[in-house]
Amino acid sequence: KPVVSARTPALPDSLVHKEHLYLCERGDAGSLAEAIRSLRADPELCQRLANNGYRLFCEEFDLNHIGQEFARHLEELAAG
Repeated sequence: KPVVSARTPALPDSLVHKEHLYLCERGDAGSLAEAIRSLRADPELCQRLANNGYRLFCEEFDLNHIGQEFARHLEELAAG
């Protein structure tokens, strides 16, 4: 499924608007409504966001990858 999210500083740089997800302005109902209308009108964009977002999740954000990254940080702290 395509993901709609607010633009926030917490979003990783690897998440790109209209490539992995659809971004709208935080706290702006009109921006959210526009995102929903845009996605409803463009099934190809919905499919592309769903596919690309899922692929990126599997490559960078699944439990194994996050665990490996966490372990690497712990090893750096222990060595430092």
